[in-house]
Amino acid sequence: MRTTPSTEAMKSVTVAPPNSLIFIMDHAFGETPESMGHGLVTSTDSCVAVATLCEFDGATTVIVGADPQGVGAEILVFDGHLTVPSKQLSVCSALDEKLLSMDIPTSHVHLKVFANDATEPNFIAILVNHQPATQASTDL
Repeated sequence: MRTTPSTEAMKSVTVAPPNSLIFIMDHAFGETPESMGHGLVTSTDSCVAVATLCEFDGATTVIVGADPQGVGAEILVFDGHLTVPSKQLSVCSALDEKLLSMDIPTSHVHLKVFANDATEPNFIAILVNHQPATQASTDL
């Protein structure tokens, strides 16, 4: 695993995660989905699971921050809200290892997850909007 020095607004890691999955969640309270089904992404109220490039085929770069758009991941694969009771959002491996984490000011965040491939992305960008959600935006 290789982490890249970053500002508080942007963090990144390059890793070949076990089982070719990452989990975007509150590490302390997140509940992972029971299965991936047949898609790239599945989620619960407190966790978004994203498939990556097969761990045996190479590494996947994951960036997370306030504005990671425009850096090579064009396909929107998730757009929704996540509950983060500890106010620390983490990207974790299937072995429950924290790969990245970021403190956020609220216990609910709006996430947009972008990937550079619809089946086995080697680049994933996670846009975190931790502004208080309005009632209209929570009904998505």
